[in-house]
Amino acid sequence: MGTIRVATFNVENLLQRFNFHSYGQLSSERALRLLGVGEDTPEYMPLRKSLAIALTDDSRQQTGQAIRDTEADIICLQEVENKTILDDFHQFYLNRTGCAHYGWRRCLEGNDTRGIDVAVMSRQRIKVTSHAEVTFGDLDLFNEELCQYGLSEGESIFRRDCLEVTVMVGAKPLSIFVCHFKSMSGGREQTRCVREAEAEAVRQIITKSFPDPATGDWLIVGDLNDYISEPGHGLGPLFGDGFACNLLERLPEEERWTHYYPGGNAKHQIDYILASPALAAWNPSAVPTVIRGGQPYRVPGLAELSRYPRTGYDRPKASDHCPVAITLEL
Repeated sequence: MGTIRVATFNVENLLQRFNFHSYGQLSSERALRLLGVGEDTPEYMPLRKSLAIALTDDSRQQTGQAIRDTEADIICLQEVENKTILDDFHQFYLNRTGCAHYGWRRCLEGNDTRGIDVAVMSRQRIKVTSHAEVTFGDLDLFNEELCQYGLSEGESIFRRDCLEVTVMVGAKPLSIFVCHFKSMSGGREQTRCVREAEAEAVRQIITKSFPDPATGDWLIVGDLNDYISEPGHGLGPLFGDGFACNLLERLPEEERWTHYYPGGNAKHQIDYILASPALAAWNPSAVPTVIRGGQPYRVPGLAELSRYPRTGYDRPKASDHCPVAITLEL
């Protein structure tokens, strides 16, 4: 028998390259406008770059503190560009928080056109397998909705990847499937069919590894980019018949949110730790922790929260997501 603490965290654009010409609000940077530096002045671009670097440094210090506070043995990440930046972030930021060393770090190239991949860091040896090349045709999941959305049968199902991570917990293996599903950009209903196909693909991959999935030791973790608190989500294949258990449902409803969307002033759970029925039943008292210290001050309802140093009203911040962690026994 052994225990392991598992966490998931969308770190929001941990990128090695930087496009100074399209960095959100930097296209009309408010601080420079306040100082009277217009876009047509020679000082504008050098100052804009300097500000972007300073904001990135602050944000990554906060990202490191959020990861430290998970106290995880293995942490599954979304929106990491490559192994090089993962190693650099670990060396130059995470190590300086006093966080324990993650000696095993993996980031395999997925399908995202922006290069934001899923990754994993572990304090013990892991085995990692990518499913990025699995197509709709491979799993017989292509349908008319996907065709109308503009996809084809030969395309990869996963918009990023389903990274299968195996780690030993005592004498038993635990399989963790790290995912980052299609975003709701373009409309929740319009993109639902893609997330539904991704969810069904994860289910089929698990069923192939575990002929009786209900009794297996497995987790699905990551940013699934949809919320089950309201109808119309695309995660039905994972929840419809009790295939997986949402461990965040062990928290009070108002504490389950992991992402704040300022455009709609809405908090939702879109980051998940899902367990097999057997693993959930074996850990009836295990309750997840949601770490919010890196959330910006604009998020309502957190007036009493102690934030990390230099956290701003909307930036800098650790991420637009909150990390989630839980300790499980096998």
